[in-house]
Amino acid sequence: MSNNDKENVDNLNIYQRINAVKGYVKALGKNTKVGTGNSAYKALTHDKVTDSLRAPMMKYGIISHVVKVEESTNHSEYD
Repeated sequence: MSNNDKENVDNLNIYQRINAVKGYVKALGKNTKVGTGNSAYKALTHDKVTDSLRAPMMKYGIISHVVKVEESTNHSEYD
């Protein structure tokens, strides 16, 4: 990336950066089969998504950070 490109990227906000990445990524077709028999379906693998997004995200200075979210359900009974 040239210095001029770097300066242009530095001036973009996060929404503009995400939109720029979207321009690089074309439709991702499903590339694997999950399950067997009548319950089988096609799916898109994590690896294909990561491979498609990695280079443009790096170009635009976007990182992804995985955060584990604990799920909880509160039940209340009303009289």
